[in-house]
Amino acid sequence: MRAVIASFILGGLILLFAILSVSDINAPQIGEFGGLQFVILGTALIIFTTLINALGVKLMSRINSAGVFIELIAAVLLILLLAVNITRGPDVLLETQGTGEGP
Repeated sequence: MRAVIASFILGGLILLFAILSVSDINAPQIGEFGGLQFVILGTALIIFTTLINALGVKLMSRINSAGVFIELIAAVLLILLLAVNITRGPDVLLETQGTGEGP
């Protein structure tokens, strides 16, 4: 178990140094920090996922299941929101305005 944790930590450190070495890339300048905020966010996400994977597969499967469930609920809510705010019927998909007729 110690070897697995050590390999995760070593891999994370190598990846962290790789990310920090390319921090001068042409990232979009958003806010006062520019591309640095993307490097910090990416590093934090890599560390978070490494820790979750080091703690065990069971925890990762629970997080994945929760994410899938939330995504399904969000998709249904988006469909309902779009259906409630409809302005045109489905006829607009079949209307060719005379351009689809043959000779």
